Amino acid sequence: MLQLQHMQEKFADRIHILAVSLDYEPAPVQRFLEEHSLTTPVLMDRPGGAADSYGIRAIPTLVLVDHRGLVRYRHTGYPGDATLTSELEALLKEANTK
Repeated sequence: MLQLQHMQEKFADRIHILAVSLDYEPAPVQRFLEEHSLTTPVLMDRPGGAADSYGIRAIPTLVLVDHRGLVRYRHTGYPGDATLTSELEALLKEANTK
């Protein structure tokens, strides 16, 4: 989550990050966000609809969706800042040329 917050700050208004939690209760999620000063919005998906829609089988999974709504990259775990930055820049460049 901390790395995703960093990416949101780095790419400012050019990307949107949404975290998805499968926790039963929102209170622990809210405490975690507050304790780490995170502003990333979190979708509470206990029924698992979003996870099913994106084919998520392990937690954490990172899914990058392009400007058309197509899944372009999927990573089980966090891919690292260099990889994620490269993938985001490629998607942003592609979005700006269309």
